Amino acid sequence: MSVYVKIVATNLVGDSIVSSEGNGAIIVTVPDAPINVGNLPAVTAGNQVGLKWTSGLVDGGSPLIDYRILFDSGLGTDTFTELVSGLQTTEYTITGLIRGTIYRFRL
Repeated sequence: MSVYVKIVATNLVGDSIVSSEGNGAIIVTVPDAPINVGNLPAVTAGNQVGLKWTSGLVDGGSPLIDYRILFDSGLGTDTFTELVSGLQTTEYTITGLIRGTIYRFRL
């Protein structure tokens, strides 16, 4: 989002005339969360799962630089631990999983 500004200078004598409109400032925000998170069936088997996702609709005004994946092994603690960071792709294969364990992942 661009910001357009007009400025008035003030001293003890009074106010200046209003400046012409200036532009150039950009307000940046955090990006939207990834969407369409899903399984990669061609990769998911045995002790690994393949994940895929799409970037959120809004980047917040600044290019995305990476993704992080967090996991909770389903112990009921709702505590997520960072599994990997610095991902610059929208797919990732998680290996070393234990069969019969419930895993939850966050991007």
